[in-house]
Amino acid sequence: MVRMTLSNAGFLLMLAATINCCGNSGEVDACKDIVCREPPENQCKDANTLLVYLPEGMCIPATKTCNYVAEERACEAGCANGRCAGETSLSGWIMVLELNDGNVNPGWGSGVRAYFVEQPHFVWFPEHRLDLQCQEVLSQGSCTLFAYCQDFDRMCDPVCGIDEQCVVEGSSGTCRKFSVPRNVGTLAIEGLRVPMNLTADEFGRYFTFDAPDELFDRGDTVTIRTSGGEAGPFSIQATGVAPLEVESSDVVLTSGQQVEISWNPGDPQARVQIILTAGWHYPYAPLAAILCDVPDVEGQVDIPAVLVDDFLDHGSLFNRPSHALRYTRTVLPMPDGEVELTVGSVANLRLIPL
Repeated sequence: MVRMTLSNAGFLLMLAATINCCGNSGEVDACKDIVCREPPENQCKDANTLLVYLPEGMCIPATKTCNYVAEERACEAGCANGRCAGETSLSGWIMVLELNDGNVNPGWGSGVRAYFVEQPHFVWFPEHRLDLQCQEVLSQGSCTLFAYCQDFDRMCDPVCGIDEQCVVEGSSGTCRKFSVPRNVGTLAIEGLRVPMNLTADEFGRYFTFDAPDELFDRGDTVTIRTSGGEAGPFSIQATGVAPLEVESSDVVLTSGQQVEISWNPGDPQARVQIILTAGWHYPYAPLAAILCDVPDVEGQVDIPAVLVDDFLDHGSLFNRPSHALRYTRTVLPMPDGEVELTVGSVANLRLIPL
């Protein structure tokens, strides 16, 4: 996962911020295999000035290290602990996904989606954030089984509103308001075949169902810029990936046997994420889920038999969509939270329990 820091317009200052990075000493071009995308943490230059490191650094061939540029940002209420005092808490996500399968659930294959909130909660957060809704039961290798997921609807009568979640206490549930959504102004998406501008709906959601299936090319830099809103302007970048093609969209689940899922490895900088889910469709919580995450170049993930057995034990229904996702992801630290940008290509998986 790439770590990235906040970027705002300001005076550019080259600092002696040097991060050691790895490369092959036998290469003629010393920087050939070095990617400078891990800047230092932001820091206070003085009591009223924050130094914000830009996400892309420059490799120095002589030392095989990365130098990073920082911007000076004035803090009206003072600077302490690497941030401006009084900044608004913000967490959120942005998904830019190419639809590589006509059968993909439209919630996943809808092009561009985003949501920002004071503190993260499981509703309207991307499906890979199973940790917000479920308990981690067992982890082996690159795969983790989740179960005992919170169903925010089933235990409350009457059903909670769209801006509420059902908090279960004992045998009954109580509807409580979600953490406050944050409006970050207009989202300008650059680097796509067709640039986009999105604004939030009444519930703070950014989305479009009109995006073309082919949004970007492999290697394209996708940049998101916000106009400000409640959190101040920020920008974040990730890289386009090649279309994902799985060897078979049918995933046969047999007790006592491991499951192998293969794809066309095509992007050394990307990862592939597999999500298998059991249960009813949204808005119900999953009964169980398996999340696997490996480098794209591996071309295959093996789900151990013990995880398959437990998944089958917890999940009696398999009506929820399951997916394979080739992606790059950038995480941007924010005041008391973080914003992540995922750029990827999705393929549908169909579970067949035997």
